[in-house]
Amino acid sequence: MIADVLVIGAGPAGSATALDLARRGVGVVLVDRARFPRPKPCGDYLNPRAAAALQRLGLHDTLRTCGGRVLRGLHIVTPKGRSAEVSFPGTPGMAIERAHLDALLVRAAAGAGAILLEEHVVGAVEREGSGWTVRAAWRGRGVTLRADILVGADGFHGRCAHWLGLAGRSAPTHVSPRFSIGGYFEGVDGAGDLEEMHLGDGVYCGVSPLDGAANITMALPAAALRAQGPDRAFWTGVRRLPGLAPRLERARVPGALRATGPLRPYRRMPAAPRAALVGDAAGFLEPLTGQGVSLALLSAARAAEAIAASLGRGTPDDLSAYARWRISLAAAHAGASAVRALALHGAARGILVPMLGGSRPLATALLGLIGGIDGEDSGKPGPRVPHTSHAGAPRC
Repeated sequence: MIADVLVIGAGPAGSATALDLARRGVGVVLVDRARFPRPKPCGDYLNPRAAAALQRLGLHDTLRTCGGRVLRGLHIVTPKGRSAEVSFPGTPGMAIERAHLDALLVRAAAGAGAILLEEHVVGAVEREGSGWTVRAAWRGRGVTLRADILVGADGFHGRCAHWLGLAGRSAPTHVSPRFSIGGYFEGVDGAGDLEEMHLGDGVYCGVSPLDGAANITMALPAAALRAQGPDRAFWTGVRRLPGLAPRLERARVPGALRATGPLRPYRRMPAAPRAALVGDAAGFLEPLTGQGVSLALLSAARAAEAIAASLGRGTPDDLSAYARWRISLAAAHAGASAVRALALHGAARGILVPMLGGSRPLATALLGLIGGIDGEDSGKPGPRVPHTSHAGAPRC
């Protein structure tokens, strides 16, 4: 099989890239080892920037019918019970299970004309001539795919960066790796229409309200997980969060808690001739800021735009426009590190959180770092992605 573009990884970054390219008339193949829908550990929170990106893709309303819950703001709670409620001034956020979000994006890409290859495990990527050859396995059978341009969207533990010669990382040495542990809880008292962030000494925990349940996901040092194991480490962390612990006394956990990690911020070179990395494959931010999905969707849009333009010019080697944009996100990485430092520093946290509740400008500035409501890719709906498919909107 030969395509203009081959995308490896069908999470939000990969599926959105394939969707955008297909709507622009580019021949694209989307490959993933999983079959969708599939479970995906995540906080299930879409900040306003992510919600706006989904509006530009024409999928926001469909998400609401698939169980998405609109969030009007952010509620931040400190270990001493001090709290601040900050409303999103523009586009609201949303909480939705990642299994639903990812499946919707995959179906949208396929509906727009992308060729979807599920349950394909990529084993090797090689540069051959002017393009790429990808060797995969599907149910025990070998499959060979070829494309002019390759997009790696296989996440922070993926192998595409290595295959494309982009595996070098830039990471802050002072940030210790963390693990996230979380699951779905039923019967959580007080879950409303706000995303919650509970800050503790060395830990933080997000609460995303869903229909009939809440996603509760905690980030904690890797040392705590190694010493106590996932379940004990999670409940030990909960006891350090007085704004959350009493509300979970009668809650039920229908499934198992799941741990993911290690999670450590880093950046990679995002592009090479005829190749690009999008989403977490290109860089990873501290989970506290909630920017994972929003940056995945934004990088997908920028990559698709650069790829389509390069193919249109007949210069598929040149993806420099996307590389420059992605490198410019160094400020976002610095902002995320600063927010993390403030949130986990007891003295700074005790001063900052009460101030957020009383200062709209300060709250807006903070949400500009962690919620994506300011700047070029703001929470405003913005222009829609070109749409040439007549397949209709994907359904739940």
